[in-house]
Amino acid sequence: MFNYTSGLSRIYSTGQIQLFASSLSLVSELGADNQATILMSGDTVTLGTNLFVTSNVSASSFTDRTPSYTGKSAVAELKLVKNDKNGNIDHSTLPAFARKKITSKDKKGKESEADGRDIGAMISILTKAVQELDERIEKIENRTK
Repeated sequence: MFNYTSGLSRIYSTGQIQLFASSLSLVSELGADNQATILMSGDTVTLGTNLFVTSNVSASSFTDRTPSYTGKSAVAELKLVKNDKNGNIDHSTLPAFARKKITSKDKKGKESEADGRDIGAMISILTKAVQELDERIEKIENRTK
């Protein structure tokens, strides 16, 4: 099924839609000053807003531009991370570097905020923790020689 309405600029499909163009720009008004923009050119798709996915996401790679962790001790900070009563990570115990507030909207448009985790920042702090632990191991090994 395919449904296109000019004037309302609505496209509805329960199957696959194929668009052939050298570039394509889709803009959706979300509010007075908020737009969702999708730009497609060549092999690049650019989203001009947040992307919320309610199911699985798969890609051949994800590029991360998170800065490196520069705190005093990644290991010490990670030791403070706790689980909640359901066995999930208690995001409020994460190092501040890796904490992120997540804002979402329900079906009625009401916004809510919850504690979340910046995965890129977690990778940075975990990388630093491995480096710190490696230094400790090397010191121990050098003492036993």
